[in-house]
Amino acid sequence: MNVAIMTGIDELNDQIQSKIKDSLISIYPKYLLENAADIVIISPLIDMSTLNISFQDFLYELRKREIRIILLLGDKDSEYLGYALALGIYDIIFDPFNEEKIIKKLKYPTMFSQIAKLYLNVGGQIKFKSDSNSINSEDINLKKQIINLFTLLGLNIQNTNQLSNRELLSILEKFIIEKIL
Repeated sequence: MNVAIMTGIDELNDQIQSKIKDSLISIYPKYLLENAADIVIISPLIDMSTLNISFQDFLYELRKREIRIILLLGDKDSEYLGYALALGIYDIIFDPFNEEKIIKKLKYPTMFSQIAKLYLNVGGQIKFKSDSNSINSEDINLKKQIINLFTLLGLNIQNTNQLSNRELLSILEKFIIEKIL
């Protein structure tokens, strides 16, 4: 059983790795998509900037590869909860989390009956952000082109993955107008 650890919390990563044989800490999301892992312990705190896709889309890509995910979330109001449930991610640990809870979840996977009440907490409906309910290659390519333009123009925009293409284009438009005027 190969376990990849990617929580975005260095101390927690180290604590988990010390308790799990055949585990590795990954800091690059792309690594998890290119290399085999049976289980991924992950949280939305990871840096997604190297992939140019949202955290939700990253979870989708992992699940598409039949990877079991242990997801660490802040609370039951997390924007990622509904999406995780829709993807069949049942091993969810809410803050406060520690290595003992994670090891227990690793040994004893969550059954649907144990998380069924979470579906009710999201109103019986799974809501997706309008721009992240599927990976659209045209949207991804457009985002890459916009980011390349930022680089070419010397713009240093942080957290581009958190912004929609429309927001990125708006920033680009404002920059160009300022330069012309």
